[in-house]
Amino acid sequence: MLKSTYETTSMPFNSSAPLTLTYKTVKNVPLQLDVYPPSSPSAGSTVASSGGVPCVLWWHGGGLTFANRSNFFPKWLQTRVNDDGIAFISADYRLIPTGSVTAHEVIEDVKDAFAFLRGNSFSSALDALAAEGRLPFPKFRVDPRGIATAGSSAGGTCAYFAAMHVDPKPAAILSLFATGGDCLNPHYFVPKTSPFMSGRPLLDPTQSQAYLYPLSPSVSSDIVADSPLAPANPRAPLALLYLQLGTYLDYYTGQHEPSLSQALREAYSATHYPDFEAKRQKLRSLIPVKHLSIFPQFGVDSSWPPTLLIHGSDDTAVPVAESENMYQTLQKAGVLSQITIVQGQDHFFDQNPEVEKLHKEVLDDAAGFLKRRLRNAMAATAPRDIVPVTMTYKTVDSRVPIKMDVYPPAQTGKRSRSPSDSSAEVGALLWFHARSSTVGTDFLPKWLQRRVGHLGIAFVSVDYRLPSTGTVTVTAHDIIEDIRDAFAFLRGTGFNSALEYMAVQGLMPYEKFRIDPQGIAVAGSSVGGTAAYLAAMHVDPKPVALLNIFAMGGDYLTPRYYSPSSGSETSKTVIDPHRMPPALLALQLGNYLDYYTGQHEPSLSAALRAAAAEGNSSDPDTKSKSKLQTLLASGLRTISEVAKPNKGPQSDVSNPLRSVIPPNHLGLFPQFNIDAASWPPTLLIHGSKDTFVPVSESEKMYGLLQEAGVLSRMTIVEGEDHFFDLTLGRTGGGSPQAAGEKERKFEKVFDDAAGFLNRRISLARETGRRRSRSRSQSCRRS
Repeated sequence: MLKSTYETTSMPFNSSAPLTLTYKTVKNVPLQLDVYPPSSPSAGSTVASSGGVPCVLWWHGGGLTFANRSNFFPKWLQTRVNDDGIAFISADYRLIPTGSVTAHEVIEDVKDAFAFLRGNSFSSALDALAAEGRLPFPKFRVDPRGIATAGSSAGGTCAYFAAMHVDPKPAAILSLFATGGDCLNPHYFVPKTSPFMSGRPLLDPTQSQAYLYPLSPSVSSDIVADSPLAPANPRAPLALLYLQLGTYLDYYTGQHEPSLSQALREAYSATHYPDFEAKRQKLRSLIPVKHLSIFPQFGVDSSWPPTLLIHGSDDTAVPVAESENMYQTLQKAGVLSQITIVQGQDHFFDQNPEVEKLHKEVLDDAAGFLKRRLRNAMAATAPRDIVPVTMTYKTVDSRVPIKMDVYPPAQTGKRSRSPSDSSAEVGALLWFHARSSTVGTDFLPKWLQRRVGHLGIAFVSVDYRLPSTGTVTVTAHDIIEDIRDAFAFLRGTGFNSALEYMAVQGLMPYEKFRIDPQGIAVAGSSVGGTAAYLAAMHVDPKPVALLNIFAMGGDYLTPRYYSPSSGSETSKTVIDPHRMPPALLALQLGNYLDYYTGQHEPSLSAALRAAAAEGNSSDPDTKSKSKLQTLLASGLRTISEVAKPNKGPQSDVSNPLRSVIPPNHLGLFPQFNIDAASWPPTLLIHGSKDTFVPVSESEKMYGLLQEAGVLSRMTIVEGEDHFFDLTLGRTGGGSPQAAGEKERKFEKVFDDAAGFLNRRISLARETGRRRSRSRSQSCRRS
């Protein structure tokens, strides 16, 4: 995808020498930024879009008083994001104290830098240089949707400013040992009488008299935006000096007379507060309203971008409590946020020459966070122009076609201008739809389709025969046949032949590809989860992974499936108002399992009701009663990515109701068919308040998988009901704003699901390739 955003050039690019551009001028003083382009036109194709290249806008540290865009430079971050196909741009901003510059003016610079990148100015500057033959790298555009921002120390405050004041918001915030997380910390307004930063001696204020209020005429009339790190730079010690004197916030706000720092100091030293929170509220009330907008901790709301905070536990320049306070504030606002505290580290620990050796995992996580957020931000707002190809994978009774929709991976999402005879081989996710198997569906998890597509995985949404439809009796036995046939179609020649035919006829809307038969995973939601379980039970070879979302089938022997109810339990479930869902009616009547199995006469549901009543007799010593109660109250096991020791084939064999089920139907009940040796790695996701499929179903299945030694995990989404991803999932349903809120709220859950599938598919495909190479070598030797 990145290829479409570049124009070719024969000029080599030296990544150590960025391109410098001016993004604004103030009183004849240029404010500049350095551009580090993606490493190559083909890098990061899963991140970039046809709308341009994503970028990270970086803000340098220096207490807002000195340094420039090349000082305290995070080479580790620049190289990582460039290698992932992301531009890295480091910007200057006006420094305090100069002229009338305060944090208010810094905010204006931050906003103007974003406007420069998002508007025509950046592209026009590159165009002009390219026309003159002076552009040192392939031309590209910045995708306005794909800008994340980051900074260290005071640069982190600039990143916070972007989160507060830039519109549209950045895609993500990366904060490294940042100031601004808690400006009410006494660190800012209480004078220091002993060394406080890494044991450095206290400064002599007389050596910086020109920079103390009232400023000297030369300082007060000057504008500085580039003050390089150098021992002789008189601005270098200013931030530490202001902290030492306890007046930093006076310069930060411009509030010298009366002194904001003095007011905060006096209020902080008072002893009449009933508790610490009351003291903080008093301190906040002393900040003039016009200055509240420059205090990040007071600008957090639910629209704040996803944020990763990193801080050293032993930071003597910016206490770790600042990032801890910001993290807690973000959490209270419901903002997706993480914090990493690096034990034993002081300020600017990332500038240590040994940082790659000491903290590589922290650095990788930071770059990975930005990449994921940029990818998701661009995918969530990108034009949804990928049109699936519909295929018939089988025909029933020579007249009923059963179809699947094929969404290509992102790399083949657009048709090539010069078609090639070769085609890529990719992994695939087979998706089984929801709606209780009885009314069809137009629900599609676009969040999942987009994510796996960007990971290079084809997404295939499969229809199957629906029970209780027409005059033909259809049961779960028939659905198993459809599932097997869908897998066989993808793994055999049918799928590739269909694409080949469409390509020859000019009907292919995207580049041709083939599905790797060794890399097919399965997923489903609601009753589609039952279909996914059936695939794990009856398809051979097994799927390489199983993802189930609020799935039915984890425990079909709960009373809700065979006992009549008033229907109140499902009254909150989101349903299609235009059609009566037969599944809900069957649940209400207590005969769902009759339709599921086809066992009407005698009624399986009636037999289960009778057996359950007998098991719950008044005899308190009946073992079956105790066992049944234990099973029906099955709770959540410890979530784990590591399977327990393999104990061989496991299932709910001790359930007293199992004997009621005829042997020919046992193969329809997932809980009785967990084969520890072959059941695929599984991720279960369920809302804790699901009123249609109780979370206990997934809890039961998770417990059985763990007991069997199957690699499995479970994520319970607190407070959510059935179809909690509905706004994103419904094709054409929901406003973009609602979809964005869902994306923001559940993005960690969504990312985790797609990442799980990607890891399992990649591992299976690589294992398959190694086996193929080994067989080839054996054949050659023989």
